[in-house]
Amino acid sequence: MKKRQREAEKENEKRQKAAAEYAKKKAEEEESSKKLNGRMLMMLKKLQNNTTPKEFTFSGLDLGGPRTGILARHVAFNNSLT
Repeated sequence: MKKRQREAEKENEKRQKAAAEYAKKKAEEEESSKKLNGRMLMMLKKLQNNTTPKEFTFSGLDLGGPRTGILARHVAFNNSLT
């Protein structure tokens, strides 16, 4: 019985840790999206509207973890970029 309780507590701790990590990443992405400017912001707007050119280079863009996540979500639902 104690073994099950300890396993349940460990599983609960894992879930809480994962939830905290997810919340932290989400907050970083939100903060990063507020700071978007220039070419990155222009590209995201075009991705949202499906008005991107067929080819686009991401070289020269300042991409970090949060910005890469934002970009990936926009590219996933875009139909104009090949």
